[in-house]
Amino acid sequence: MLEGLPIAKGRPRIAPYSELADALEVALSEAMTGSKSASRALREANSKFEFILKRWGFLK
Repeated sequence: MLEGLPIAKGRPRIAPYSELADALEVALSEAMTGSKSASRALREANSKFEFILKRWGFLK
């Protein structure tokens, strides 16, 4: 485990990271369980990402 530390990367240090991660987790779960197609789940996640990033001022 310690051998990986020199190349380990932390999570991005942006304020909305947890919101983005939550949206991605939901989309992946929906796609893997078949409740939505992968394409639809990721399109919806993309819309959520844009909304979150706009609200935080990362997108116009």
